[in-house]
Amino acid sequence: MSELDLYAKYLNLGVKLGRSGEDLATWVEDKDEALSIFLSLSPAEGSDYQAVKRVLLQRFGYNRNGFRSKFLSVKPQEAEDFGTFINRTRRYFDRWVELSGVSTLEGLSYLVCSEIALQACDEDFVAYVKDRSPSDMVALKTVAPAYMDARPIKSFRKKQSISFAAQIGALSFYSACC
Repeated sequence: MSELDLYAKYLNLGVKLGRSGEDLATWVEDKDEALSIFLSLSPAEGSDYQAVKRVLLQRFGYNRNGFRSKFLSVKPQEAEDFGTFINRTRRYFDRWVELSGVSTLEGLSYLVCSEIALQACDEDFVAYVKDRSPSDMVALKTVAPAYMDARPIKSFRKKQSISFAAQIGALSFYSACC
């Protein structure tokens, strides 16, 4: 099938669904990859606009974890003024909160505090916590003792890595003292 045939099929979906095929591609970063994903769907999925949209949004990271990552690592883009940058940061935050199902100040507090706390923890512990999907601070606090009971020699704390330069410095100090 030629690229023209593929594009025609893509546009045909838009016509069948009463939308422009271009509309489907406006919110994805790589239109060629979006087209490839679209063409890999079954005929039933490919004719359901919401199913196509859900698959594409998932693939391009427009989900809860994607917006969380975008928010936590946001940096100004080249030639972006501060107003645009802060608006983009706020959009990432708002979508992360919305897709997390947060609707109260307590829920927002849990979302942000748990994220910051888990960033400082061992990755095995973080995986354990996320597998259990605690929904509030009380549930989160019950996860740690269960983890520690099951793994008495492990810690929830992130392992401290000592840089090579620090090791050399310590060795030099030890040699000079002894």
